[in-house]
Amino acid sequence: MHEWYKTFIVLAECRSFTDTAKRLFCSQPTVSQHVQQLEKTFECPLIVRNKRQIELTPQGELLLTHALMVQKREQELRKSLVQVGQSAKIPVYLSHYISTNFFDELFDNDVVFSETSPYELNSYNYGDLKKSLLEKRAKFAVMPIYDADRSLTEQFHVEILFEEELVLVVAKHHPLASRQQLYARDLKDYPVYLPQSDYYAQCVKQALLEKEIAPNFVQMPNFTVIKQVLQRGVGVSFIPKKVINEEVELLIDKRIKGLTIRRYNGLVMSKEQELSAAEQAFCHHIKRKLEVPV
Repeated sequence: MHEWYKTFIVLAECRSFTDTAKRLFCSQPTVSQHVQQLEKTFECPLIVRNKRQIELTPQGELLLTHALMVQKREQELRKSLVQVGQSAKIPVYLSHYISTNFFDELFDNDVVFSETSPYELNSYNYGDLKKSLLEKRAKFAVMPIYDADRSLTEQFHVEILFEEELVLVVAKHHPLASRQQLYARDLKDYPVYLPQSDYYAQCVKQALLEKEIAPNFVQMPNFTVIKQVLQRGVGVSFIPKKVINEEVELLIDKRIKGLTIRRYNGLVMSKEQELSAAEQAFCHHIKRKLEVPV
């Protein structure tokens, strides 16, 4: 709101140039100047100076009503602008695996549009991501894609971004680490650690069952815990190679002859909710950073 109006409203409350100046942290001549500018603009007297305090003229009372209305509208506008700014945030839903291992790729300096449309990062497991999509809290998500979950591809638009191999990972002092050639049957005597994801576990179990191998599968909370257990040299696990990048001095990935386990990661988008321009731009950024050219 115009500075003159603010001064006039406070003056109408204080009825004193001195008190108004104190309230506004300015000089008394500044208060007087603002009133004079208003009187000059509207070409009428707005106040009457008495000995004890100032009084508003009828024109001053009318101007005060107008100034208060302008002040109220400005406050409402500010509140609306804050709400619009909050709703303009881009809710980004990622799997724990993507947010942990691909954060630098997705949130680098190329995300220039985030300055005007800041993102809100939400990291969940597979089940909670799918629930967020079904409940329409998420318009899109970057997450694993499993062939076994047909409902996901039927209910949402899915774009595959990249395929990755789930490699056999063991501690460097594990008995299998020094073997030149490994076969699926070599795993039968060791526990195979799996994260708490039904589709992930199904993916690994199915691949081993096809080789007629049914080792002792042990469920763990997540990849972080699995890596900690593997470092003790007890069991083995099939996990994305990207996950062990930081533990290369302690863990090693091995090839198993005739056995390859793969999974996809993709961009899952709602078929019913239209993406905003900022959301579309972010999805384009995601595909540019993660999509592997065919």
